[in-house]
Amino acid sequence: MVDLLFTPFDLTVIEVEYQGKAMGHAVPHTIGRHTHPAVKSQTPAPVQATGIDYLQLLETAHQTDVGQAINCPALTDCENDTEPCSGNR
Repeated sequence: MVDLLFTPFDLTVIEVEYQGKAMGHAVPHTIGRHTHPAVKSQTPAPVQATGIDYLQLLETAHQTDVGQAINCPALTDCENDTEPCSGNR
């Protein structure tokens, strides 16, 4: 089994061990170009806008589900706003 000894935050030095014996430092492989140099890069055409405002559709659907805000003062039967209401009338 081959062991690679390295510091996770500093991969500049990687030591190789085989059967508990030091075998030296590992040499990193340099990854080069993945395409032929003569191939021109293709830039995608700009995406045309659909005209649909998805965020507005979501907001409208949300407001439809939620409905109106709760009117908390209307939930009590208190006529006098100066005294605290027990709500048990």
